[in-house]
Amino acid sequence: MLEPIRGRGIPKKKKKRKPPPKRDEQSSLDTGMTKRQDDKRERCEKLIELLRLQHEIVRRIVDGENEDGVVLTALDLERYGPSRLDEAWIWLHPCQVEEGAPDAEDYTFGSWGTPHSTSSEQYVRDRAEWFYPLVKEELAAAEKMLEQLKGRRW
Repeated sequence: MLEPIRGRGIPKKKKKRKPPPKRDEQSSLDTGMTKRQDDKRERCEKLIELLRLQHEIVRRIVDGENEDGVVLTALDLERYGPSRLDEAWIWLHPCQVEEGAPDAEDYTFGSWGTPHSTSSEQYVRDRAEWFYPLVKEELAAAEKMLEQLKGRRW
């Protein structure tokens, strides 16, 4: 087989070197923040998004704007238990025992075989009233932290 021949005027292609990856100590020129600070800011923004969702859900339950949602949530708790509660509804989990939180054992829950109980609706309302001031405090603290994280570091 023939070998390719290079003439004197055709230079060899040089491989481009990739720049080294950005380390935690290095800050970017446009934001002045390190990678670790950027990651912390992104986590804080996701937390604020979750807390705003929880605040809106709980506020509507406490203000009485979402009675249909209370009934549907109570029915979900009766039928499926806490298995369908995602991170926005974690405050409603019966196993979450904190100071001042209404205990799930004080309420009666229906099931597939028994009729719906209004006590489970009251459980949802009581838990929402308990969680409302807590989520307001957490949201304010997270927003304050985000303001601090967005500031330039250099």
